[in-house]
Formats: sequence, structure tokens, C-alpha cells
Amino acid sequence: MALFNTGTSGRVKSNDINGDAAILAYNALSGDTAQSLEWRLITNHKLKEIYQFELQSLLVGLATALFAVAIGTFITARIINHSIAMPLGIVTKMAQSLANGDLVRGMSDTEKDKVRVRQDEIGEIGQAFDRLIDYMQGMGIAATSIANNDLTTSVTPRSENDELGNAFAKMVADCAMPWDRWRKAPKQSHPPLPNWWLHLNNQAMPPDKLPPPSNRWPWASPNKLQASPRRPLQWNK
Repeated sequence: MALFNTGTSGRVKSNDINGDAAILAYNALSGDTAQSLEWRLITNHKLKEIYQFELQSLLVGLATALFAVAIGTFITARIINHSIAMPLGIVTKMAQSLANGDLVRGMSDTEKDKVRVRQDEIGEIGQAFDRLIDYMQGMGIAATSIANNDLTTSVTPRSENDELGNAFAKMVADCAMPWDRWRKAPKQSHPPLPNWWLHLNNQAMPPDKLPPPSNRWPWASPNKLQASPRRPLQWNK
């Protein structure tokens, strides 16, 4: 009753009529009638219920925050996987294939475009690998042609520092030089071709199956022709 005697409003932590801890809120009514009757308003709310409500609110807020974090993490992971992890995986696959001698001819352009069409650093790496693969594939074609004794292939080095390109170009030029000299010389003065070049151009047949020298190389003497497992060179005359 001491609270009512103050003639003010407020709240205080106390006990309700059942002896349970509660928050008591009180209010002194205004007006002449209220003062003459000395009526007062008072309400209480048990602390246990208040704490339970606050705990529920806290749990709901925490669950909402965790759900938002999970959704954000999932979206971020998808973005990172699509924009970084997957392209880097393709580049790594290219590098591993090249390291094993596989020139990734079976990789589709659609898969390559996932890297090389990007307008960022990863795209630049993909474009560099694409040029490297094209270069290595070109060198592979040139090497196959040379191995098959086809010296009509053209090898153009990409720069003066292109070791493979310069080596293949020199190899083709050195192998083709005897034939060019012989072809350009007058027929009556055809110079003899080197023994190694004649040996390189023999048919892959045993000696007793070889055609007469006149049908193979008219300028070569029979004692210079030997069997070789290589195919004959093909020339553009």
C-alpha cells in the first residue's frame, strides 16, 4: 500500500498474491471521483512467464539468423564454385593432361569456354592454356608428319625463342634440302643424294622384294639402296 500512497505510476519486482516472483505494475487513477474513491489499478506478470517468452524470442531470432547464414553460405558457395572452383578445376585438368602428354583433343569447346571467355584473371589463364594447347597440337601434327616422312608440312615458329618451332622448321628444311638441290639441278648433272637420305626413302620391304632401282630412284645405284622400316617421303613436285 505504500506504493499507492505515493500517487504515482510505475512497476516493481515483487511477489504476486500467490507468492510467485512477478513484476507488479501500478497506476493511480486521476480525477476527482477516482481520488474520492481512492481506487488504484494494479497488474502483475510472473517472472517465469516473462523469462520463458524472452527465451522463445531469443531462440526464434537465433534460428532465423542461422537460417539466413546457411542460405547466404550456400549461395556464396555456389557463386564461388561456379566462378572460381570449377574454372580452376578445368585449368588443372588441362595442365595435368599436358603433363602426361595428352593434348586434350577430346575436350569440347563448351568446356573450354567456361574458362577462356571470362573477362578476368582466370579467363586470361584459360586463354593462355588454350594457346598453349593449340601450339602443342600443331607441334604434334608436325612431328607426326615428319615421323611419317612427309616433309611437305610447313612449320612456322611463333617467335625467335620458339625452341620447338625452330627445331622442327630446321629439321624439315635440312631433310628437304638434298631433294630441292637435286630437283633444281639440270637433269644431266643431277648430283648424287646423300646415303642417309636414300636410306630414309627406301620402301619398307625386304631387299628381295624391292622394285628395280630405276623404278625407285633413277639416280641411285643399287649398292646404295638398303631396306628400311620407314615409309617413303612424299613430295610436292
